[in-house]
Amino acid sequence: MLLNPLLARILSEERTKDALREVEQARLVREAQEARAAAQLFRQAGRCKNTGGRKMKKNLCLGVVVIVLFLARCSQPAASWNPDLLRISSVENGLLFTETIAERMEYHDVPGVSIAVINDFELEWARGYGVLELGGNEPVTPDTLFQVASISKPVTAVGALHYVEQGLLDLDENVNDRLVSWQIPENEFTAQADVTLFGLLSHTAGVNQGLNRGYAPDEAVPTLLQSLEGEPPANSLPVRVIRVPGTEEHYSNGGYLVVVQLLEDVVEMPFSELMEQTVFGPIGMTSSTFEQTLPEELEARVATPHGWDVDSWRESPGLVGEAHVYDPGYSGLWTTAPDLALFGAEMMRAYAGESETVLSQEMTRRMLTPVTEGIPLQAPFEADQALGFSLLHLGQETFMIHFGGAFPGYISVLVAQPERGFGVVILTNAWSGDEIIWEILYSVLYAYGILPSTGQVSNMGYGLVLFLAAFALWPGSYVVRRIRTRKMEQVEIQHGQPKTATIARVVTLLTVMAILVFTLLYRGPLGGALVHSLDRGETILTKALLGLFFSTPVILAVLTVLVWRNRYWSFPERVQYTIIVLAALVGVYILRDLWPLMFWG
Repeated sequence: MLLNPLLARILSEERTKDALREVEQARLVREAQEARAAAQLFRQAGRCKNTGGRKMKKNLCLGVVVIVLFLARCSQPAASWNPDLLRISSVENGLLFTETIAERMEYHDVPGVSIAVINDFELEWARGYGVLELGGNEPVTPDTLFQVASISKPVTAVGALHYVEQGLLDLDENVNDRLVSWQIPENEFTAQADVTLFGLLSHTAGVNQGLNRGYAPDEAVPTLLQSLEGEPPANSLPVRVIRVPGTEEHYSNGGYLVVVQLLEDVVEMPFSELMEQTVFGPIGMTSSTFEQTLPEELEARVATPHGWDVDSWRESPGLVGEAHVYDPGYSGLWTTAPDLALFGAEMMRAYAGESETVLSQEMTRRMLTPVTEGIPLQAPFEADQALGFSLLHLGQETFMIHFGGAFPGYISVLVAQPERGFGVVILTNAWSGDEIIWEILYSVLYAYGILPSTGQVSNMGYGLVLFLAAFALWPGSYVVRRIRTRKMEQVEIQHGQPKTATIARVVTLLTVMAILVFTLLYRGPLGGALVHSLDRGETILTKALLGLFFSTPVILAVLTVLVWRNRYWSFPERVQYTIIVLAALVGVYILRDLWPLMFWG
């Protein structure tokens, strides 16, 4: 367990309390102002009465008071439901439905987490949680640097595609025609098809994995050529073609190492410098670099990596707990959550045709076009492989995504939905972070109305099963009642008011149907399209329907009282009706997150 879990908990909970306290103070100030305005208007109404005005004049003054108060309340309906603060609080406190980020960090032995969220193609917020190093007091902030390992690949791909658009490279030509310092050795596989930049970026060039464990601070670091040839001090195999290029997808670090050499040969500039000039500088990623020897200013903000078992890391420092040097291109990127979010936002703006800072819309769309379908991503998900990014399908949504796992202790993810302009970056400084990033990701997707978390689906399911089971018994009990006796019908005729009883049943039925519809639209296979629409303020009619939906608890409560007071139906029927109403109220409660959405946009 973490040595200092209280620090992470305090950092999370205090931020949420401060944010909500500010909102509450703003609400109290606004209500005080409204009260003073109301008092003044009532005094004016009283003067209307005292001057002997007619009753109509008095009523007119009171009517003005009501209208002004109503407009004052509606003029800023979202002030006490600040979407940003509510969403952040929902993210921080909604892991597995009810747990906080601090609690899940403690459970997974993750000392530090950094999160950045993109909304409407812009960086909306970023926060840090926990500490830079286990046992320390230096907090993780949005400015904290992490190694993001394989997330380097889509960043490298963007740099390469930029030079394709500049005419210096061609996606479909044989890379050996452009390589100068080193050549891919020819063999029986390259004799059948060329190795191309397109194949290297999409992992379909037939190149071997080329994985290495990185290099500790006290170890010699190989040159790029030594890594390509697998020569000491490199701890990886030489980069070779082991399949016919273009025939199948095979994830390859070695392929991206070839891309780095290709860029350096063609652009005639060190890889880290050309990426700064081409990607980091234009996008504004001021805390990102492929340099493995960091400047002092960046070094001071680095999060310490931690291994699978934090206790083992404490007992056996060395490889685990020290940042390693990695080959560039397929790994080696140092960055922050906000910087990586800026990268994701730029890709989405380019995809939408709103920016050509690095790539054109045409090239970005080609980059995000599936090359290979059905590749394994992380159980139970599959994805399509594009150039640099994978394309993950969740519900009706398709996300560009890439994970990063750096031995011995960083786990990260960048995921974005280009059509929505929405994305999430999650960086952790522990190898055990692979579990918590999914929990945080689902919490974010839930908070923004895109997808629910696993725990929320389960709780929603319990409520649905409850009232659907009760509702299914309703027609069954009617048949049984008809078979057993006709006395119950006489009781209904004697004591019941058929119209009101019918209304009670119809309202309950409509409520059940509304819960099913909103559940499907809000959390089901439609992928939260309804909430996305509400968030953008596009559907006034739907907002009105939501308002009616949230009035049903009051209506159902009144009808239930009438059912029992007037003894509609038999006693078992009244009990059953009450159970159905309670179950429906559970369903309304489960969908309570829709309430503030009536005031957004």
